[in-house]
Amino acid sequence: MGNSIAATSAGNGLWTCGLSLADFEAPSNETTVAQAARETVAVALELAHTDIRGGDLLLADEAAGDSVEIVDPSAVGDSWVLGPDNEDTDFADRKVLWPVVGPQTYRPSGSVERRIEDNIAAIRLVKALADEKRKPSEEEMATLLRYSGWGGAARVFSLDGATKASPLASQRDELRSLVTENEYVAMQASVNTAFYTPPHIVEAMWRMVRKLGFTGGRVLEPAAGTGQVFASMPRDMARQSMVTAVEIDPITAAMLEANFAPYGAQVHACGLEKAPVPAKFWDLVISNCPFGDFKSLDTSKTPYADWSIHNWFLAKSLELVRPGGLVAMITTKSTLDSKRDARRKWMAAQGELVAAFRLPTMAFKEHANTEAVTDILLFKRREVPDFKASGSWLALEEASTVLMDKGQSATRQEYVGHYPTIRTAQVNGYFNRHPEAMLGRLQWQSSAHGPVVLPVFNGSMQELQERLDALIEQLPEGIYKPGTAEKVAPLQPVVARYDNLTGAMPGAFVLHNGRVCISEGDEMVDVDDLYAGTARKRLLGMLDIREATQELVEHQANSDDDVELGRLQKNLNGLYDAFVAKMGPISTTANSRVMRSDPTWPLLLALEIWDEEAETAIKADIFSKRTVGRPVIPDTVDSVKDALLISLALYGRIELRDMATRWRRTVKEVTDALREQALAFRDPQQGRWVPADEYLSGHIRDKIAQAKAAGPAYASNIPALEAVLPEDLGPADVEARLGAPWIPCEVIQLFCTELVNDKQDQITVKFEQATATWGIVAQYHNREHVGDRALQTMKWGTQKRCALELVESALNQTPPTVTMKVDDKQVVDRAATLAAREKWQAIKDEFRMWVFSDESRRDKLRRLYNDAFNEIVTRKYDGSHLMLPGMSSVVTPHGHQKNAIWRILVSGNTLLAHRVGAGKTLVMAGSAMELRRLGKARKPFHVVPNHCLEQYAAEFVRLYPQARVLIASKDDLCGDKRRTFAARIAMGDWDSVVMTQSTFERIPLAPESQREFLDGLVMEARAMLNVAQDSGAKRSIKEVEKRIKDLEARLERLAEAKADDASVVWFDELGCDWLNYDEGHGLKNLVRISKMPRIAGLSNAASQKAFDAFMKTRLIMRARGGVEEGVVMATATPISNSIAELHTMQVFLQPYTLKRHGLYEFDAWAASFGESVTGLELAPDGSGYRVNNRFCRFVNVPELMAIFRGVADIQTRSTLNLKTPPLLGGKPGVVVSKASQWLKELTAQLVERADKIRNGQVDPSEDNMLAVTNDGRKAALDLRLLDPSMPADPEGKLCKAADNIVRIWKEGARYRWTQLVFSDLGTPGGGKAFSVYEALKQLLIERGIPDDEIAFIQDYDSDAAKAKLFKKVREGIVRVVMGSTQKMGAGTNVQKRLRAVHQLDCPWRPSDVEQRDGRADRQGNECDEIELARYVTEGSFDAYSWNLIDVKARFIEQVMTNEKGLRTVEDVSMTALSYAEIKALASGNPLVLEKASVDSKVQKLAWSYGQWEEDRWRMSNAKAGLKARLAKIEQTMAAWEQEAKLASAINAQTKLEPLTATCASIVSKCATTAQAIGEAFRHLTALKFMGPFGKVGEFTLLVDRSYGTWALGVQGPLSGDVVWVERPPINEVVAVGDATLEAVGGQTKSAARRRIEHAEKTEELANIEQMLAQDFPQREELAQARAWQAEIDAQLDLDKNLAGTGVMNAETTN
Repeated sequence: MGNSIAATSAGNGLWTCGLSLADFEAPSNETTVAQAARETVAVALELAHTDIRGGDLLLADEAAGDSVEIVDPSAVGDSWVLGPDNEDTDFADRKVLWPVVGPQTYRPSGSVERRIEDNIAAIRLVKALADEKRKPSEEEMATLLRYSGWGGAARVFSLDGATKASPLASQRDELRSLVTENEYVAMQASVNTAFYTPPHIVEAMWRMVRKLGFTGGRVLEPAAGTGQVFASMPRDMARQSMVTAVEIDPITAAMLEANFAPYGAQVHACGLEKAPVPAKFWDLVISNCPFGDFKSLDTSKTPYADWSIHNWFLAKSLELVRPGGLVAMITTKSTLDSKRDARRKWMAAQGELVAAFRLPTMAFKEHANTEAVTDILLFKRREVPDFKASGSWLALEEASTVLMDKGQSATRQEYVGHYPTIRTAQVNGYFNRHPEAMLGRLQWQSSAHGPVVLPVFNGSMQELQERLDALIEQLPEGIYKPGTAEKVAPLQPVVARYDNLTGAMPGAFVLHNGRVCISEGDEMVDVDDLYAGTARKRLLGMLDIREATQELVEHQANSDDDVELGRLQKNLNGLYDAFVAKMGPISTTANSRVMRSDPTWPLLLALEIWDEEAETAIKADIFSKRTVGRPVIPDTVDSVKDALLISLALYGRIELRDMATRWRRTVKEVTDALREQALAFRDPQQGRWVPADEYLSGHIRDKIAQAKAAGPAYASNIPALEAVLPEDLGPADVEARLGAPWIPCEVIQLFCTELVNDKQDQITVKFEQATATWGIVAQYHNREHVGDRALQTMKWGTQKRCALELVESALNQTPPTVTMKVDDKQVVDRAATLAAREKWQAIKDEFRMWVFSDESRRDKLRRLYNDAFNEIVTRKYDGSHLMLPGMSSVVTPHGHQKNAIWRILVSGNTLLAHRVGAGKTLVMAGSAMELRRLGKARKPFHVVPNHCLEQYAAEFVRLYPQARVLIASKDDLCGDKRRTFAARIAMGDWDSVVMTQSTFERIPLAPESQREFLDGLVMEARAMLNVAQDSGAKRSIKEVEKRIKDLEARLERLAEAKADDASVVWFDELGCDWLNYDEGHGLKNLVRISKMPRIAGLSNAASQKAFDAFMKTRLIMRARGGVEEGVVMATATPISNSIAELHTMQVFLQPYTLKRHGLYEFDAWAASFGESVTGLELAPDGSGYRVNNRFCRFVNVPELMAIFRGVADIQTRSTLNLKTPPLLGGKPGVVVSKASQWLKELTAQLVERADKIRNGQVDPSEDNMLAVTNDGRKAALDLRLLDPSMPADPEGKLCKAADNIVRIWKEGARYRWTQLVFSDLGTPGGGKAFSVYEALKQLLIERGIPDDEIAFIQDYDSDAAKAKLFKKVREGIVRVVMGSTQKMGAGTNVQKRLRAVHQLDCPWRPSDVEQRDGRADRQGNECDEIELARYVTEGSFDAYSWNLIDVKARFIEQVMTNEKGLRTVEDVSMTALSYAEIKALASGNPLVLEKASVDSKVQKLAWSYGQWEEDRWRMSNAKAGLKARLAKIEQTMAAWEQEAKLASAINAQTKLEPLTATCASIVSKCATTAQAIGEAFRHLTALKFMGPFGKVGEFTLLVDRSYGTWALGVQGPLSGDVVWVERPPINEVVAVGDATLEAVGGQTKSAARRRIEHAEKTEELANIEQMLAQDFPQREELAQARAWQAEIDAQLDLDKNLAGTGVMNAETTN
């Protein structure tokens, strides 16, 4: 384009901090938008003070106080003006108008085929204009205006009858080839609304508004089409107007923009619902609104949100115009003629109807090919809504005679069916009073909905125009008054654009012939006139520094010439020093405001280390040192190993040719040497050579199988693989638990069969892997009736939960809970629940004993487990060979950092589980740059905590001075800046994009991507549901249905969400293909679907933040081919509270690995590696004992960690040798305070409260153990937290801490040591009567520390404020900072002078302790040693809490370091203290705490003993019943055998012998015995007869009624036993008879059945007698526990009732 001048389209926009020039125009009316204009200008120009007075823009620079010259756009030169008469016109007239295009040049053809051709020609043209980046000529404008939409040409989209040879088919094919699929769909969707307005109608509307007084102003066209309204706009009116258009169809909007945007029109290519158009702002809204029986996409709460589209457009337009503004709208006649008047009443309240004109059927025929009847409505908006407004146009009336055509009547008789009906012609009352406004006369015409009256004009179009002109002359004149503000610059001026030959990044400032421009990719926009005075000096100075810095960095990267290096450094020093002398350091706010929108801003920030307090800067190393070193790569090497390392460093893989060249050998010699020295192996799966550490790790058994299958060429691989294969685990090492998914169903099935003695093989066990759900199904009976009932309900089960139900619960990790109804409420039956859980635990223990008792089963399961889990070898990553080209030569990475970088490069997804201070930033920056260099990633994103943004980016650029790093702050995604910033990311070739976590969350996936993702999950869930239904697993079905409902709810919310296309940035558009997420532990609350509800140790919380990241990481992995790569998470605390958190990290990073092992579902993972432990404990509210399950036991830990270490790069304190200062004394110090008398008294009060809570003397809602615990924690810190009137304790924690802090403050005065004080309790603010922070600060001031050296983190809310505070701490200006873990933990980098960390209270989680200590115990701390202090008050909650934290921390350390031989670990609980714990702490006697344990044990064993006694009683009853039944069988067996013989003689010919007269009369009429039996039964039941009614052979038939149902029985002649017939419905007479005869015949088997029953009952009796002979298995344990309990009670002299040995009270409910 050279120096040509072109317009700036609204779509592109000037890149001036995300704003275009139109954003600088002052509105003409003082709306909220107008009031905000002053601030808009300030933001846009990045200056400190702004004032707008009377339309003049006044600016002042905050630093120097110099005036800043900002030139009025009207006076910037010819580049703003293209008109010939611009010398003497005022600013409002100084504009270039679009050419005049006569309506005859774009009149649409009458032929549909020609219309389609014209439309296609217009589309072809607009695409060409976009490609050529030019505006259309006048002829081309007419071509675009000739585009008439598809409302009258919809046939082109129809496939009916359109053969390939037909014109429509070829036109359709051409149309498809020209547009995208989305554009094609949008055109299809427009066929109901795209009827464009005839020019003569538009011209008439302009004459109407002129008559009303409108001569210019803000004009909005909300449904603009291709712009016919603007094309017909009078020239004088256009010159005085600012025009804005909205068009939803993208193709049409492109034509509109091509025609009018170059001349200043603003175009919004979206629906009006989403267009950024302010309300109460426009002077005129003029349009032909869309018609149709559908609604808008408005999801707001406005009264008209759900109106039909035409009424919505009209109502919205009334809201958009300012008071006194006009609305001129073409709408369907149904607006005025609808039967309901509510819509019209609302419109009448908002605006006054000035006039209405009804156009006849032929008005749109020629132009839009439709005969729709329309109205032109003219409204003037009221100053204030008047809901009492009335008018003739609100109601419908019968059409007057004058409105009807000749020979037409307003009433008409017609027939509906055979009945006459009178139909009346109704019209809006306005036309009865203004009949001239009806252009045409009403005629009855047929329609799809019956006869209707339509206005028909019997004249030409010319005559219609004349009639309309005459009506316009009758309009009131001058009722419109312009706004009171001065004339405003109506259109965005034309600005200069140039070809961008500099290669500058999008958004970067560029100098072109001395003028300031901004890069827009291939072009740059001239914004020179926006920068004058001091602002210009600042900008030009920083551009010079930037250029010098880039030149210096480039020289260091490409040359070893130190002389030239010195010259360039001298030049940079000179420019920098001169700039700083005049404008101050680069990091000052004034400089930042001018330059921070430039993408090279991180490079300038990296030049200095800024001291906020002193407003001085320290120069970075680049000013005096060589920071960019070029790695020296030898051309030749002496060994194949050296060649291998160079190949890996350069290419990230083995390149044989490169190795051969450097080693001066052939490729074969290289491969032979690699094989011989076992440095590398050829992988048969990948088909290439890989390093030994890669090949000899991972799934070794799979690799052995692959090598064997690949043939002799790979035979040498097998010994090497077998050598590293882990040794098989034995039975003692493998924990085989019920529910573990690796155990086959047939093993579980066999266990169930033996457990309940099922001899009929009725049990089937099924496992649904998709939902990790087990099910037990009985073939013929309910589960409780399978096998031996005594085993089912006594030994292994209870009356309320049979053994098989408990087995299923154990398989699904769901502890049984039994409920009962009390006062119509379901409450937990605690006794029955405890009994069921005792059996549940006993079944699990029995399975452990049983599962390996059989040798063949043991060997089979061992083999399965070893093959599945004990075949993973963790790879040891060695990155020592990495050269890291581009990294600053003054930086030397630690070995673990290089290893982690290499791991990310070759293994993909990684969790950087590095302790605090290990240098994760270097790893993420280094890996991102290497990924880019090797072509493995194009655009890595780095997501960091909100307060670390600039710090992270500056450190990144210092590490890699040549890196192109883009910072994305939350401000970059505000309002109109969103689209600008998205384009900058998408168009720029960035090495990395750094953004905050909140910014990352604010960039959503596109709705289509979210919907596709959620639809995929729903489809997957429905597939699970089908499988579950097929398998009959009811529990699985419920789980899947629950999952589907949750996903569908998300889809519903997504559908309802309103996305503003004009401002929303979609994550999909940004091109992110690698994600580094710092502080990844913040994503642990990912939604978990589990059958393990309310299990202590498992969080049920689910965050949208985690789910959002989950979707985005899945999108990245899917884009990379569905492999586990593209995501890196970093956290110092991968486990903060429970090992269960590992599963979430694995779901994020190892989804496919988990699915491979069948562990993706949490329940399957938990069944393999975790266990919930049942215990009896005091309820937190002290109301009694409760059964509690805690997910706290973890098994098979080495195999779990082997899988986890596939992604986890774990570096703990014990595994690193970081240069951190040593701890004073070698460990954290404990400062102990004696308990004051007041504290002892308060502790006694806490015990009294606990007594009352436990004894039920207080409502738990008023006081409970959690409240007691919290009060105890506060009292341990300072009693004044509970009672501010209490005196300060001179020997308390705060005084001890103050003395300690002051000691260190004095000792470190020379070095300005700093200290952090942590307390989560007693934080300042909120109107509290007492604050620990304020009290401690006062103590410090009294002891000599100046007030300005003490700070509270809570006083620094924003990220910027915190950054300033942290800088002061790092420089020793602020030396004591107090804060909470949440506000001063992770991300607080103030370690430089940090001497001590004081913890006044004990946090809840070990990770919080680590985060607190980690502020000082980290690299970069310059102190010779540090102090970590914990403050403990004796006789308080402190010691106990610190002990629990210590135990839990050691437990986590054991897991993370994979301590050798550790296969099982136990977690501990951190909850409210129990009653006994409080007693122990209060008394100081540990026996009280031990008593709590023994009380719990005695209570549990006592309950077990009671259950054992109840089982014995039930078994005794069952024994008596069995004996009686066996005696009955023995006594009756002879009779049954005789009856079997009698039954065998009966057949279908055997007659029914009646025993009643009724039966006799029925039998005589029936042809067969079956019919006779059925008829007799039917008649007798109708007569309500009960008793014998007939005999078949010797067997008596009888009728009885049971539970409201009639029953038919067969009674044996000798035994007297009755068999009840399983009959069909009574009216199926013959079928009832057949069923009866079948029942009689079945007696032939009765004796055999009884013999089988006798054998089963005999065995069952033997089992019961055996169980009755067994003693209570825990009798001795109970006796010992009771003895120890009595001894403790004696020592403590406690009442036994208080000790809690009584029977647990039954649960009660209100």
